[in-house]
Amino acid sequence: MFYYYFDEFIHGDDISTAESFQYDFSTIRAATDNFSSDNKLGQGGFGPVYKGKLPNSQEVAVKRLSSDSGQGDLEFKNEVMLVARLQHRNLVRLLGFCFDGTERLLIYEYVPNASLDHFLFGLVRDIMRCIHIALLCVQENTGDRPTMAAVVLMLSSLSLSLPVPSGPAYYTHNDISPEISLIKEYNSRSSEPRELAKSKSISSSRNEASITELYPR
Repeated sequence: MFYYYFDEFIHGDDISTAESFQYDFSTIRAATDNFSSDNKLGQGGFGPVYKGKLPNSQEVAVKRLSSDSGQGDLEFKNEVMLVARLQHRNLVRLLGFCFDGTERLLIYEYVPNASLDHFLFGLVRDIMRCIHIALLCVQENTGDRPTMAAVVLMLSSLSLSLPVPSGPAYYTHNDISPEISLIKEYNSRSSEPRELAKSKSISSSRNEASITELYPR
């Protein structure tokens, strides 16, 4: 019966059908043993994920969204509907949701063999690693920047630890406004040709030739 209503929600246009697969908060709290740390599977950017077991013995993964997201009931339901429409056999299936006061919960199917962590957190982890490598490539000291071979190795080997990047070359201190920094850079660059011209100037003899004025006939 639950999956019938869930399918109706996915293909329906009325947001009120979301109520048909809303879980009771007390049920989810009991399923996760009051969100016990022993049942915690991991921590994502939007909140922790807990393993739970429903009264029908079905194992689920409960994503507890951060309470300071500022979402209202309608916004949360719209977000759930969007996720529900993204159901795919290669994605972790969304089973339902729950909200009670400030609590916002998403209930997914539990995927064993630690693959759930890959689905829920793998993409974020990969993105953060790519950003880390990008910061290494734009360090101010060019000697600290990795070679292309090193970058390929960093991207292909997740077990390889990454060094802490130093300040990027385009970084501007807070006490110097960008306008002043650009003006100083422009002045220093514009003065280089003049200094170069002075350094390459050679002494020349004075020409004593007279000027002849031409008059028409």
